[in-house]
Amino acid sequence: MAPRTRFLAHLRTFARRRMVAAEIGMKKIIDLVRTTLLAGVWFLLPIAALALLLNKVFATTLKFVKPVAKELPAAFHVGLPLASTLTVVLLVLICLLAGLLARTALAQAFVRTLESSVLSKIPFYEYLKQVGGSVLGMDDLEKHPVVLLQGDGGWRIAILIEAAHNGFAKVFIPNAPNPLAGSVQIVPADRVKPTKVPLKTALDGLKRFGGGLSMIDPTQI
Repeated sequence: MAPRTRFLAHLRTFARRRMVAAEIGMKKIIDLVRTTLLAGVWFLLPIAALALLLNKVFATTLKFVKPVAKELPAAFHVGLPLASTLTVVLLVLICLLAGLLARTALAQAFVRTLESSVLSKIPFYEYLKQVGGSVLGMDDLEKHPVVLLQGDGGWRIAILIEAAHNGFAKVFIPNAPNPLAGSVQIVPADRVKPTKVPLKTALDGLKRFGGGLSMIDPTQI
């Protein structure tokens, strides 16, 4: 083969490889954008739903409070919108009373029944419950603690759903960067190691592809 022919053949091969590399690079960029976009949507969706629910509750309560606020004497007006202020105070009191009621055994049994029959079928309910409690600093780590799951290739961050039963435990393994998605597995209990990492910290770290989770060290567990 003449030198010119060999040169052209090498040039065509090089061009094809560059085109293939460019296509692979573009595909990776598209996949990254799509994955990041979906992660953002799934992250914001339950927050938006919670905000809409709170706004609806506030607006409904405000309708009942306005007539009462109009009948109060001027001494109660302190420069803030009286009806809105009373609505916030009323909702806070209702939440406090609900919290006290929730500590009773009867209320806990009722909530468990309601969750298993109705609330568990509502999208994002369990996620909102766990994340909401974690944001308020009341996450129930004894019920759903963050654990490490030993796999073939290393350790994975997981959430313990049910403790060991007959030598096996049920765990939820969240994905990154979208911890809303994942899988539930039943694994040998000796592969599960407890941690002291708060749920919110673990979820935030997964959204950042593990960033901020340096405190998790399997050798220290």
